[in-house]
Amino acid sequence: MELDNREIAFLTWFSLIGGAILWKSRRSDAARKLLCLLVEPPIVRLLGAIVCYVAISVWLLSLPSWWQWSNLKTTLLWTGSFALVAVFNYEKADSGKAYFRATMLEATGITALLSFIESSHTFGLLAELAIAFLLIALAAIVAVSERDARLKSAHTVATTLLVLLSLLMIGNSIYHIATSFDDFATLHTAREFALPMLLTAMFLPFLYGLYVYATYDLVLNSFDFSIKDPALRRYARRRLVTGFRLDTAGLGKWRRHIVMFEPKDKSDIDTSIREIRQVRRRERHPHRVPPALGWLPNHATQFLASAGLPTNDYHRGHGGWWASSRYLDIGDEMLPCNIAYYLEGEEFVVTKLKLVLNVNAPNEADRAYKHFLEVISALANAATPGALRNGNVLEIRADDAPLFVNGYALVLRRIEWPNGIPGGHELAFTIEVADVAVSAKDDRSEAVK
Repeated sequence: MELDNREIAFLTWFSLIGGAILWKSRRSDAARKLLCLLVEPPIVRLLGAIVCYVAISVWLLSLPSWWQWSNLKTTLLWTGSFALVAVFNYEKADSGKAYFRATMLEATGITALLSFIESSHTFGLLAELAIAFLLIALAAIVAVSERDARLKSAHTVATTLLVLLSLLMIGNSIYHIATSFDDFATLHTAREFALPMLLTAMFLPFLYGLYVYATYDLVLNSFDFSIKDPALRRYARRRLVTGFRLDTAGLGKWRRHIVMFEPKDKSDIDTSIREIRQVRRRERHPHRVPPALGWLPNHATQFLASAGLPTNDYHRGHGGWWASSRYLDIGDEMLPCNIAYYLEGEEFVVTKLKLVLNVNAPNEADRAYKHFLEVISALANAATPGALRNGNVLEIRADDAPLFVNGYALVLRRIEWPNGIPGGHELAFTIEVADVAVSAKDDRSEAVK
């Protein structure tokens, strides 16, 4: 448990910084509020669960002698630097395998190796105090400057100095390892290197379990207003656990579903669970969709992901099956122009793609038009392969007759806003299966007659 000079240096600076923050905020009573938050029953239970889980993991590792008391300091440092941070960011487990794969790669990659080599030998205490101060200050500068283009030069200088300091510490460690290799190449060193990787791998199931528990807790306590009958709520809770098990994505879809379609009895609960499970099976094993009928929902939702317009999942609403993206802002105005992407269709096929440009800032209309045409071209390329070649921009004008390409109808409409923002208007670009578009046009003509 003996601390080396680097650990003492960082502990010293963090203590000083923490003390300064607490002293400065004593008038606002922030320290007392923080302590009160830490002793809240949910936080205490969570911290207790972490301690118990890590203790069990350590005990299992000690059985084959992969953990010994000499590794206690490394275990405590790993708990504070990884376990606690990961637990309070448990929602990242929503990414599934990608998150766990990235976490393990980070724990076992070249960065982990260099970090271990770097910490194997240290300078004197005064030198480490100076290095720790520089590392903390430079890291703060990098974090602040990377979000501001005006501070690009400061970001470059700070990043360069961080790299040079890291090379200095790694070089010092490599020199000492090379000159006293026998002291370095021991079983203790091997355990110290492998321990964070083993603990991280053993901790991932805890993170996933925490994410599943938190998701169920959120959902099970969220439909008091959607399901007014207490007996029906209890039945729904039982059926959800058996119906979805570890499928947290399906659970989230079901939660949204009952907000739109309030269940009246047990059969409605069972029907809604079956529908969402069917949607989940279709997402995992999508149906084939002939181009003449439209697009596969899983594909259409990602047509504009590279343009910053991925949609939410394709789901049933009161008006049919649909999906939508968030607004993509264009410009620097307080109320900027924005673009949104929508899908419409039937359960197994998307029959209509729609892009909408809201010109909320008429003085930036030209900039918005240019960006909108680029997104239109990206959508046309993705939805109608071969329609545009060599990265050309689609040539289409508002309120022209539909442009028919490969069995699809492409239309651009301008919609003026008679009230509200002076000069504000909307441009709506749609790609629709040609037969559906013609039928809709005929229906509108009959309505006019």
